[in-house]
Amino acid sequence: QNSWNSTINLLFLDFDGVFVVPRQNMEDYLKRIAQLAKQYQLKVVITSTWRHDMENCHRLLDGYLEIQGRTELDTNSRGQQILNYLSTHPFHHFLILDDLFLEELQDYQVHCDFFSGFDEKAYERAKQILNKQSKKI
Repeated sequence: QNSWNSTINLLFLDFDGVFVVPRQNMEDYLKRIAQLAKQYQLKVVITSTWRHDMENCHRLLDGYLEIQGRTELDTNSRGQQILNYLSTHPFHHFLILDDLFLEELQDYQVHCDFFSGFDEKAYERAKQILNKQSKKI
């Protein structure tokens, strides 16, 4: 078990293709993400286009995840928005869950398939990425 205690660990979270998946139960995915967030003490930063309506984001994630903030609503690529957030906020470790492939951040990303979302295979990949970061301390 990791002793990540009071460090600041971020989860950059997209919605569509991660837990909003065609013909799948959203709650199962949210529970899996919440389990990961609890295990690694991850605070959520919303990267999804849904972040235009943060009230709705809070309502969707309520009871599952703690939202720390969102990336800027600007014209930069999603990868650049995440890099900008990281450059202006303290953090120790981070993980990205997204169905878009973010080449510049691929070592920190679980690339979720739009139809299977954050499934068990993606969960195992997420743990690998976070455990690899924890060994670099």
